[in-house]
Amino acid sequence: MQIKIFSMPVWGDEAQEEKLNKFLRSHRILQVEKQFIADGSNSQWCFCVEYLEGGEPIKRSSRKQAKVDYREVLSLEAFARFARYREIRKALAVSEGIPPYVIFTDKEIAAMAEVKELTVSSIRSIKGIGEKKIAKYATHFIVVNTDETKK
Repeated sequence: MQIKIFSMPVWGDEAQEEKLNKFLRSHRILQVEKQFIADGSNSQWCFCVEYLEGGEPIKRSSRKQAKVDYREVLSLEAFARFARYREIRKALAVSEGIPPYVIFTDKEIAAMAEVKELTVSSIRSIKGIGEKKIAKYATHFIVVNTDETKK
């Protein structure tokens, strides 16, 4: 691991900004810490960049997976449950101030939607869902599933 320090004035040094951005794009970055140094008209930002020497930069596009159209993958009945579960997940995420995928990913929601009678044990059998998520979120989805099967 290597470190490199960048300092740039707060007001107008586009050349320094470009130098930092070029460095970040061309190295495998482990961590960036920034610190504001207040000194009136000499105020500046300092960046401590930790990187791997000779490491290839992480290609953003290679980390993305192909999008799945769950309308095509799931039956009509399962897709209806999937859409309802996503609404619940979104409401929970908004109330907790977290991204929805932290609660359950679309893949996990789709697996839940394929189960006609959702239970704690059926949720437990889904890859990627652990005990903490079950304890915190499962009842929200089980109650909805139970209500809809009574119709």
